Amino acid sequence: MKKLYWIILIAGTIIMIFVMKTTGKSLETSATPLGIINLEIAPGKVIVQAVLHAWEKKNIDSTDNISIAKTNIYLDFLFILFYAPFLYFSTKTLSAGFYKKTFIARAVKPITIGIIGAAVLDVLENIGMLLSLHDQVSDRIAFFTTVCSLAKWGLVFLSIAFILFVLVSKLFQPKKK
Repeated sequence: MKKLYWIILIAGTIIMIFVMKTTGKSLETSATPLGIINLEIAPGKVIVQAVLHAWEKKNIDSTDNISIAKTNIYLDFLFILFYAPFLYFSTKTLSAGFYKKTFIARAVKPITIGIIGAAVLDVLENIGMLLSLHDQVSDRIAFFTTVCSLAKWGLVFLSIAFILFVLVSKLFQPKKK
């Protein structure tokens, strides 16, 4: 069962990355080369409005990027349900077996708490972006969304770095007899 759960989480994470990248492709414009991330890290009302302006439907035949951005954010709620447990269980599983006084064993708890924090911040960031996409643009919402996004990315990158560190450490860990 544990192996099946692991496979579902990694497959779901990879599939959701592909789906979100594909469905959000039109959000990558000359004004928003990072796509939805440009909205995530827009720290103020003026910048959020510039992102939204770049995504406005220009004519009847053009792409409705505002709707696409909303859909991409709704997909991100599903993505959170895959990537957060994947990172959490990867951290717990890969670090099992290290002596309790090692850096790895002591770091597991803060890293897993950080992963849960990243998921919560991702939800809050999504709510902030949805508010902006529903014409509730303000400096407060933009700043809040940016802080949540940057903190989330920091925690996600920290957890990935920790997982990679654990994998490399396992290569040099003495074999148990």
